[in-house]
Amino acid sequence: MSKDTSRRAPVGAAAPSPGVSALAVQALSLLRAPSPALHTDLMDRKLVAAMRTLILQSPACPSDMIVDEMREAGLDDAQIVDLYIPAVARELGDCWLSDELPFAQVSIGAARLQALLPLLSDAPQDGVRGKHGAGLLIVTRNETHTLGAFVLAHQMRRRGISIHVTVGPPENEVTALVSRGGFDAVLISCAQPSGLVSVGNLVDTIRKTCAVVPPLVLGGAVAQGSDDLVQETGVDHVLTEVTDLLRLFGAPVANGAIDR
Repeated sequence: MSKDTSRRAPVGAAAPSPGVSALAVQALSLLRAPSPALHTDLMDRKLVAAMRTLILQSPACPSDMIVDEMREAGLDDAQIVDLYIPAVARELGDCWLSDELPFAQVSIGAARLQALLPLLSDAPQDGVRGKHGAGLLIVTRNETHTLGAFVLAHQMRRRGISIHVTVGPPENEVTALVSRGGFDAVLISCAQPSGLVSVGNLVDTIRKTCAVVPPLVLGGAVAQGSDDLVQETGVDHVLTEVTDLLRLFGAPVANGAIDR
């Protein structure tokens, strides 16, 4: 989730390459989305390669063993989440585009990366004092991968923000959650332009159904590729950088690998 286009258009990005199937683009959009976490000067490329090998190993390497290997190499949990998981995900996407890996293997690799997240601490980091609000993170329907959304949730929890993640929920479930209250923002993650109609419909339903509507924020890979998303979907903000999202909640931006 980089630029706040509150009531104005975000900077666009190049469209997917012709000939790439809709399913593949949908899956890879999260894997290849630009990320502030990918500070290559902070990463050991040998550890990225080792982690990729473990993720792709057959038979599957147990998730706890992969986490143990990375910790024993000197990485803390924040570095694994903010730097190494996105780096390996991006390499998987690049390898698919260069025909080094089949799409099925990329999907398996992404799922294995996501399976690491529950084993990595998302407790507030040192220097993060108090709670900084709560957010509802919605992954729109028909998304092939949810890795990016769960990495984001992990990062925000470490900044003291409580995040409830729901994947492909029906509109009545979303409105029930929002009406119940307690959320300082509703975050909608969408990868494909084809999903913008449903995002707009959801936003319209929230505004018509819920008495109190917190700020509605659109993010995800789709936020990189259109020039008028606020007007098109009715959201309040379009954000494509984690740091801007943290500022929306008044949460500290420092104290994490993504900020170094």
